[in-house]
Amino acid sequence: MDSHNHRGMAAARVGLFVVAYVAALFAISVFSRFLPKMISTSGLLLLTVMVPPLLAIGWRVYWDNKPIVTLGLEPVRTWVAEAAAGFAVAAVLVVGIFAALGAAGLLTWRVHLAGRMSSPILIALIIYLFLAALLVAFSEEFVFRGYILTTLLNDWGAPVAIAVSSVLFGLAHAFNPGFNWLVGVNLGLAGVLMAYAAVVYKNLWWPIGFHLAWNFFEGPVLGMPVSGLSPLSVSLFSTTITAPAWLAGGPFGPEGGIAGTVALCFGIVWLWLVEKRRKAVGRA
Repeated sequence: MDSHNHRGMAAARVGLFVVAYVAALFAISVFSRFLPKMISTSGLLLLTVMVPPLLAIGWRVYWDNKPIVTLGLEPVRTWVAEAAAGFAVAAVLVVGIFAALGAAGLLTWRVHLAGRMSSPILIALIIYLFLAALLVAFSEEFVFRGYILTTLLNDWGAPVAIAVSSVLFGLAHAFNPGFNWLVGVNLGLAGVLMAYAAVVYKNLWWPIGFHLAWNFFEGPVLGMPVSGLSPLSVSLFSTTITAPAWLAGGPFGPEGGIAGTVALCFGIVWLWLVEKRRKAVGRA
């Protein structure tokens, strides 16, 4: 089979997967309307988080006839270090946005929870929110960097695979509250950063760590909106942002403003430097 047929097959598999992914989310939305009100929100969230990675696994195993590890989960001795590196980079970028806006007098913050509940309850709550953010990170990484990126990578090359997976990642958030063109651009940049990391490290551990920390520090730690979702009532800090929406993202969160654009560009440049270093020592 020539390269054009390989490319066509890869594109067809991704196209059909995207259709199935959208259909699954639509079915979940319809199904949730028949759930009792008390469990509809949590049930919808759980299904939305759990179904997409199961779909990606099923597509890879039964349609592509390949093992699950080819979704970017190949075991490597450095997976903990790589996940920790992604986590640290995201934490620095989000806290950097927070600190820069604070230094400019464009946000105020206060301790939100420490005086309102006992330490064991607070710790348990933070662990719960951390695990919830981890599930979301795994879910989206399985879909966009796991199935879509890896399926296109061999036959179409890194630039096309990164571009397609990143555009689809941005579009997947198009129905989130507060979505606009700048949000779309920034989510595309976030997709580029995480897809680029998956290419550099040849697995999903760094992107999962980054995705986890970005959401965790934005919401449960700093009390800012996360991708259009309102600030949590259980965050460690309560943050009030007075910066204009074009700068700080407004109700969508920091990834919806120019501050997020700058932070994500820093992340991409940092990864480029990492790739150069890895090539210099023969690890790429």
